[in-house]
Amino acid sequence: MFRTICGRRTASWVLAFAGAVIVCPSIAAATMISVTGTYTGTINGEPFAASIAPGDGSLDTTGLTPATTHINFTAIPNPSFTPIAFANSQLTIYCPIGGRPIGAGVQNLFDLTGGNYTAERTFTWPDYPGSSIAATGSVSTTGTDLSFLIDMTGTYNGPTDITGISDYVVHWTQGPPGELRETASATLSRSGGAPFSVEYVTTFFGLSGSLNMDQIGYYDPRRFDYVATGDTTGVYDVELAIVFIPEPATLIFLGSGAVILLCGRRRATR
Repeated sequence: MFRTICGRRTASWVLAFAGAVIVCPSIAAATMISVTGTYTGTINGEPFAASIAPGDGSLDTTGLTPATTHINFTAIPNPSFTPIAFANSQLTIYCPIGGRPIGAGVQNLFDLTGGNYTAERTFTWPDYPGSSIAATGSVSTTGTDLSFLIDMTGTYNGPTDITGISDYVVHWTQGPPGELRETASATLSRSGGAPFSVEYVTTFFGLSGSLNMDQIGYYDPRRFDYVATGDTTGVYDVELAIVFIPEPATLIFLGSGAVILLCGRRRATR
């Protein structure tokens, strides 16, 4: 089912309001940003490396256009790790710049930082104790060009037969001045076993403004294709749409009456 919300034809999220009104902001012309960057690190004691070359990544700071990325992995711990175990969250240190804010006062990461900030993130897989990877990143934007450096270090002992990503949800709250706190989770489906989850906690540093209200973000991995090109190499093509809305409790506080949030999330499979 498709609905038009704030001028966008949306398949994955339907908002219904009873007695509360959210006024959608006017839609500015799309601002496209090109993305380049480098991933480095050590996972399971082996090198991890990847890059996004010029022309292989783009973001729309209004969120009207899904983010697209082509990542070239030049070093992957094999066979103990697959990049899909991150559930696209290796991208989402910078992809919230291209989130679509829905609702008065709702912001994306570009609104809060202008595309210049640092981040610290920790990934865990609760079903597989001992699996934990720490990521530190820096993002810099000049004009319409964004570049990043992300370093990842840790251990992963979960499955590698991952075929799908669903139920990808993030929660934003304001931290101390200049900081944004994020918690998130996603479900990973498998070809040969039960689904399992990935969770992560992030702090973004260097905000130029403050978060107006607690927010929820819904990530729709409309397309992801990972292909191994060798024993320790691969390519990853992703199309990712992001919507940010106020936390439901915030809506209830701001409005009068009940607010119902219906989240019909599409499942993405290879």
